Amino acid sequence: MFQRPSGGPALLPRSVNCAVEDYRYLYNHCPGPEWSVMCRGCCEYDVIRCKCPLQGTQVGYAVPCCRNAINECDPCIIHPGCSIFENCKRCNNGTWGPQDDFFINDNYCAECRPGWSGGDCMKCGGVIRKQQGHLVLESYPNNARCEWTIEVERPFTIELSIDKQ
Repeated sequence: MFQRPSGGPALLPRSVNCAVEDYRYLYNHCPGPEWSVMCRGCCEYDVIRCKCPLQGTQVGYAVPCCRNAINECDPCIIHPGCSIFENCKRCNNGTWGPQDDFFINDNYCAECRPGWSGGDCMKCGGVIRKQQGHLVLESYPNNARCEWTIEVERPFTIELSIDKQ
């Protein structure tokens, strides 16, 4: 499933130990919400490579972009120029789902650590039953149909705030 670097040992997810550099210190900004995970420290992308399905060339590191309850991202990087939706197909129920989860070295696979969920292709729509949360819609395509249901138990109320960025 994971490609072996030239002359190097085979790698397994999260088994790489190396000095971590923060993307913010290298480039001084986050490219946008869909790239926000690049602002977290990550070093594995130097040794694990993926291919964009349409380009067929090695372009960088990609593992599932997994999110936890406070919307933090586990490391995942999509090379600039590769849309997160190139690996996605439109589902009949109006949500976006991965064609085969995510693409690494001619194979698709997906795995999140306990407490994390998601993948390269974010689900557009669903039911939220948490006491607090965030919906970030900027990374979805303009024609995506997203239906979210927000449920709370009594006596709680729903407070909806829309930020224009």
